[in-house]
Amino acid sequence: MHALLPKKSTLVLLLVLCAVFAFFVWKSYKGALQQNRTRSVATAFGFAMHELQQTPPGIQRVEAFLGRLKAIDTKSASPEVQKALGDYIAAVEPSLQAVRSGRPSEPYDPGMAQAKQRLIDAVRENE
Repeated sequence: MHALLPKKSTLVLLLVLCAVFAFFVWKSYKGALQQNRTRSVATAFGFAMHELQQTPPGIQRVEAFLGRLKAIDTKSASPEVQKALGDYIAAVEPSLQAVRSGRPSEPYDPGMAQAKQRLIDAVRENE
C-alpha cells in the first residue's frame, strides 16, 4: 500500500506548480480585464466627444460633456488611463469655469489638448 502513495516531494512539487499556474492565470485574467476596461473607456470617451460635436454651442454643451466624462467607469482600467482621464477632466473644468464667469476659454485650450493627447497615448499603450 505504501507504494501507491506519492512521495512528499512529489506532492510539494505539484503544489508549487499549481500555485505558479494559478498565478499566471490570475495575471492573464487581470491583464485581459484591464485591456477590456481600457477599450471601454476609449469608447465612452469617443462617444462623449461625438455628442459634444453634435450639440449646439453653449455652456450646457460643455457641462453635459463634462458630466459624460465624469460618468465614465475607470475602475478596472489601467492606472495610466485612469490618471489621464482624470487629468483631462481637470483640464476641462477651468475652461468651463472661465466660460461661466464670462472670461475667454482659449487660454485653457493648449492644456486640454495636451491632456487629451496623453489620454489617447495611454489608451494606445494599454490596448
